[in-house]
Amino acid sequence: MFPPTAVAVYPEPPHGSPRNIVGLTVAEVDTRGPTVLVRGHDQPGGAPGLAACITVDAATELRVAPGSRVWFSVKAQEVALHPAPHQHASS
Repeated sequence: MFPPTAVAVYPEPPHGSPRNIVGLTVAEVDTRGPTVLVRGHDQPGGAPGLAACITVDAATELRVAPGSRVWFSVKAQEVALHPAPHQHASS
């Protein structure tokens, strides 16, 4: 898990140190004051799409809009791993 504020957004795959990168198609762009929440399409299985929180200036520069293709990058130290919830077998 990681917060949307830990995600950097790029117009092309980033080069250099970022290792946790994923390309996605933008599903939603929601301006929230000085920031913009950029969300990808829902994941297979119904999980919500990945999200990034960027500045309005960055969103304008990147021209993010529903349908645009971007790359998300998260630094490894920003990721927290949690065990999956235990599911009880149905009777």
